Amino acid sequence: MNDMAHPLNQQFTVEVLERQLSQLFRFRLDVNDLDPESTIIQCNKETEGPVTFVHPIEGIATPLNRVMSKCTFPAYCFQFTRHAPTDSIESVADYYIKEMKKVQPEGPYRPVLHRDGSCIAFEMATKLQEQDGPRSVEKLILLDGSHLYMQTYRNVYRHAFGVTGDTLVDNPLFESDIFCAITLRFIDLDKKLRTEMVQLPNYKARINKILETVIESGFFESPEPSHLLAKL
Repeated sequence: MNDMAHPLNQQFTVEVLERQLSQLFRFRLDVNDLDPESTIIQCNKETEGPVTFVHPIEGIATPLNRVMSKCTFPAYCFQFTRHAPTDSIESVADYYIKEMKKVQPEGPYRPVLHRDGSCIAFEMATKLQEQDGPRSVEKLILLDGSHLYMQTYRNVYRHAFGVTGDTLVDNPLFESDIFCAITLRFIDLDKKLRTEMVQLPNYKARINKILETVIESGFFESPEPSHLLAKL
């Protein structure tokens, strides 16, 4: 039986998805944190046995600061700077491993991942074990996520909104929802923005619209903030 035969199930899935999005993006962040200078930073004053956190979808340490400040071991966090590669998860993992070894030249390593950063940390752990042996990673710690987090989210989205096909690339509704949800972490949005974005012709146009909206918010301290969202 197809999904159309179960409208209540579909409604339930949509409601669950919307509730999860609301919880995920309820904490407001400072837009000026979007341009980090350092790829890896120490987030407390402990000195022995470091643990490295992988940033969530915003690419910055800020959402994890409260957790990291309470750690009783050295806590470092990666940040997605403008120097980080953007072509693949594998490239980002290689780049972060290189930066991590500047802080901790030898294992065992203890990557900690949070939601959207899960796939990066999982890839890092896999590469470290391939390069330095199975004992090079002592623990891989998952905080409210897994390496399949985004894949699962996309599948739920497909089911909730009846999206077909193998990819969500260039899907106007999906891209508009994601961009608006992330932007709500930093500024308030007019509800009509989502409708306007769905009608735009392509991914680049939607990115430019979000960029324009964030810049016009007036929250940026930088006089030329356009490069901050270029990595999107």
